[in-house]
Amino acid sequence: MSLLLQQIFQEIDRLSLQDQIEVLTYAANRVKLQISNAKPKYRVTELLDIAPGLQETEDDRESVDRSIDERKMPLLDFRQAAGLGQELWQSVDVEIYIQQERESWD
Repeated sequence: MSLLLQQIFQEIDRLSLQDQIEVLTYAANRVKLQISNAKPKYRVTELLDIAPGLQETEDDRESVDRSIDERKMPLLDFRQAAGLGQELWQSVDVEIYIQQERESWD
């Protein structure tokens, strides 16, 4: 990978995840536009030029895993979900509901 591309990706890595998605989506759309604007006989050549760079490598996967780890995303605690949706169940007779569910298993 060229030094320029390495610098570009280092800058992209500093962005928020949402901004990274926007930048990479924009870049992908530019590539699609460039290929679609090429003369038909050159489209295959353009695709073959970029195809090797699209293949994921082990280093790519490790880099993504490392960047996810570095973000230190908070762990979700399922115990905080206690009581969610209780208003939906207020009018339901639990015994009848369970009986209906069990009958549907047969």
